[in-house]
Amino acid sequence: MLFCFELWGNTNLTFPIFNEKGVKKFKEVFHNYVERNDTFLIISGNSDNPLSFENLTKWSSDIRMQFPDNQIFWGTAGLKHFNELTQSMTYEIAVSISGLTYIYEPGNEFLDSTPEFRQTHDVNIVNWTELNAFLNFNNARSQAAQLNLEFSVKPTGRPLCQSYLWNTEHNGEWNFGRLSMAADQLWIQTQTFVKRGDFYRCIERLNSQLGHFNKKAKVQISINSNDTNSVSVNQALRAIRQIEDFENINGAMIWWGTDSPEKMLEFLSKYRGLEKQLI
Repeated sequence: MLFCFELWGNTNLTFPIFNEKGVKKFKEVFHNYVERNDTFLIISGNSDNPLSFENLTKWSSDIRMQFPDNQIFWGTAGLKHFNELTQSMTYEIAVSISGLTYIYEPGNEFLDSTPEFRQTHDVNIVNWTELNAFLNFNNARSQAAQLNLEFSVKPTGRPLCQSYLWNTEHNGEWNFGRLSMAADQLWIQTQTFVKRGDFYRCIERLNSQLGHFNKKAKVQISINSNDTNSVSVNQALRAIRQIEDFENINGAMIWWGTDSPEKMLEFLSKYRGLEKQLI
């Protein structure tokens, strides 16, 4: 095992927060490891929990007080929830965040919330384009348009290296470069491939797809112990080093859990601490 003292933790990180415990951990424990170019994604609304505008407002306000220079996005799953967010957006709220994130993946097709998910590539482009237009319409109505709120999407990454399930004659050939043209930013859920051990091959394909459209995207790594695709801290560190090989992948979301915060602390201390462990 090799140790060095060179600072190599330069990849932009995105930190998801979905409860009060997560806010508290970043304010009291993780704060020394957050860089100015990192992003927070505050999440509410999925198949298990209703959308809470109150929680989004409170949690993002608390994070903003501790991290005044960092970007904050709000995220939710489902067309119904996303539309509720855009319709409730006011100038006062919009001025404190950078944009809205649409969580878009199979398994979230619960009643009245995400009936719109499709495995068909071109249908997704249409859906995302319409949502982006809807966001802009409601921004204009609340005078938030001048703030240029970003529309980002957090889609499944499975088509990258499970093409036999996705890239059929009916679904079309999934291309995340083309998909990225319908959004300002993508956080692609690639944690499955970190777990399987073929992460490098998959993000190499992603980097190529993005490059043809002169676009960039972020990927996802999970260290949440309750997640099926969770990996060890050392595996996550190796994946981060692999990301740094590709110019069109400009960051990583670190999916973590408040039930196992010690893994997040270990990851951050190794990646952002003074002593960097090279795996």
